[in-house]
Amino acid sequence: MIALLALLQCHTLAQPACRRAQLDEAEQLALDAQDLDAKWRRMHFQNKATAAEIHAKAVDSMSRAIAIWDGLDVPNLVGRGLSELSRLQITFGDVDAAVATARRLVEHWHARGNVQKEGDAYFELATRIEAGRQCFEALAGWEQTIAFAQANHLDFLYANALRQKANWLKAQGRESEAEAAQQAASKAMTEAFGSTKKRRVDPEAQMPERWVDVPAAPMFAELLVLDKGQRLALTNRSTKFIESASLGCATDDGGQWRLGRPLFSIFMNHGGVGPNGHFDVTRAFAGTRTRWTDRPMGCEEGRPTVVEVLYADGTKWRLATDAPDEGGR
Repeated sequence: MIALLALLQCHTLAQPACRRAQLDEAEQLALDAQDLDAKWRRMHFQNKATAAEIHAKAVDSMSRAIAIWDGLDVPNLVGRGLSELSRLQITFGDVDAAVATARRLVEHWHARGNVQKEGDAYFELATRIEAGRQCFEALAGWEQTIAFAQANHLDFLYANALRQKANWLKAQGRESEAEAAQQAASKAMTEAFGSTKKRRVDPEAQMPERWVDVPAAPMFAELLVLDKGQRLALTNRSTKFIESASLGCATDDGGQWRLGRPLFSIFMNHGGVGPNGHFDVTRAFAGTRTRWTDRPMGCEEGRPTVVEVLYADGTKWRLATDAPDEGGR
């Protein structure tokens, strides 16, 4: 109903503004579905009735988002939404609905002639069938994926589907067949690695629009020439090791920081980033602000900055008027 009303309003609103409003609404519906999923995970062992209500709301929210994207003809977001909806349904134990949604995903990419994504959708369909304990259908699903991948020269998909088939056969006690499938998968994966010439193209590093370095923050942004060329890096200017950092939108309101929407969090491996160490965030800022929108990463209100840091010793720094800089310089 909300999506329909938004479409009717397009006759009186400027078209670009109306489209933008609907895309933002769909993004929020998808984010709401994810929040409800997290809430369901906390509740489903405690109160089954409440968990069922949460499940229904999450599915409804994601379904409404998909309807908006479909109406606006945004195929990538429709595909992403269908994949997430199927995941939600299988997580909640609604096997028939999850499989039906996965089949819809296959049809979605088939209608658009995207062979790679259609193959990935076949793979997802097989995983949904197998997760639903539909044994004979699962084997047919893997064989269908293998045949599609082989016919369309999708080498890595072919090898991965063979491996999944081998795992299924082994779980069914069909050891000799599983061994043959595993050998075929290993050979296919070796050939796929040997034939591929593709290399991931790193995005061009740019300073985020309107970025602000807060003097008290333990990390600041800078453009550096690293092993991959010029990169956007967060540099640790504290005296401690940093395990994670969160970025968000902040506004300096007369010397008082006001925090807005979060952007993303980064988690650093191998004990964290030490003093004067760097963490590459080029790719994060080259993407969109969430996976449910085409808006670029950044802040419409406020300015992007580091808003929280977790040190390796368990202490934290937060962007607030009363938060000390526990890391020092």
